[in-house]
Amino acid sequence: LVTRDGFGNGAREVELTGEALFTVVHDATRPFRVIVGGTVVEDLGTEFAVRGYGDSPRVRVAVASGSVAIRHGLGPDTAVVLAPRDVATVGDSGVVAVQRGIDVSPFTAFSSGRLIFVDTPLSEVAAELTRWYGVEVRITDASLVDKHLTVTFEREALDEVLRIIGMSLDVRYVRDGNRVEFTGQGYTSSRPTPDARVLAEAGA
Repeated sequence: LVTRDGFGNGAREVELTGEALFTVVHDATRPFRVIVGGTVVEDLGTEFAVRGYGDSPRVRVAVASGSVAIRHGLGPDTAVVLAPRDVATVGDSGVVAVQRGIDVSPFTAFSSGRLIFVDTPLSEVAAELTRWYGVEVRITDASLVDKHLTVTFEREALDEVLRIIGMSLDVRYVRDGNRVEFTGQGYTSSRPTPDARVLAEAGA
């Protein structure tokens, strides 16, 4: 997170790479804006989460309270206003797609040390584990791509997270140091861990 020159004197503008939760006191004379690539998110008095990583063109904004305006590019007339329980995504084309009236807790949970997956493809789960735990997570069996996971993790160690995923989706995985591979159907683990309460549901 980098503040732009003149922050606080006029507009309060920051540039983000990654994921952050903002709670902002609205000030019409000093608007607060988050810039992620070519996407601008402007607070209208709210709490909202912004996600945008350099390895993905997609930007996601989830509004917990208040409202924000989101636009891609410079034209203010293209802005879309988001209300509480709205989630917007901006892809390669710059089009703002909005889902309204949904539970945004999975998109803000990271700020309290939780990972929440809701019917999430295993490929997205793998990418999130890579960012969260600083390991390389790969899927080497294409048949696993259609596996979806619903689970809540709260500060579990990586080995426990992998065990829960393996049991929930009935998939094999191998961990070798900082490398993890999901290798196929049929739960087995190269690093078994003690039994723990499974908090997950699985679907394909």
